[in-house]
Amino acid sequence: MKTNVPLLFAALLIPLQIAFSHAEAERTYLGPQVLTATHIDKIKRGITDRLRDPESARFDRIGSAQFSDGSTTVCGYVNAKNLFGGYVGKEPFIGIGTHDFSQFRVMHIGGTVAEMMAIIDVCGQIHINLK
Repeated sequence: MKTNVPLLFAALLIPLQIAFSHAEAERTYLGPQVLTATHIDKIKRGITDRLRDPESARFDRIGSAQFSDGSTTVCGYVNAKNLFGGYVGKEPFIGIGTHDFSQFRVMHIGGTVAEMMAIIDVCGQIHINLK
């Protein structure tokens, strides 16, 4: 079975872009937010709660973008073990929280190549470079 990667990429990217562009209409980018150890702990907890082996999680390149509506978007990479005990490789993630991270919601972690490309693209559009 052949897979049309550009079509899959568009299928994921378009909803992500629509969601973020709608939010962008109501908010202004303020710049990167300095992430404290407490913020990073809350982000990591949100990510690891969705992993099969949370103890194995290794994080890389966690970045943030602060917005005028009180939200902060966070992007980065996580690598964790799968069901067979092997590391799957770095996968991008994206999540949204309040400025103080009293609330944080993981939007997406990894997935297909197209999904990972879409996450990296959306993060880049809001000034979080994962490339």
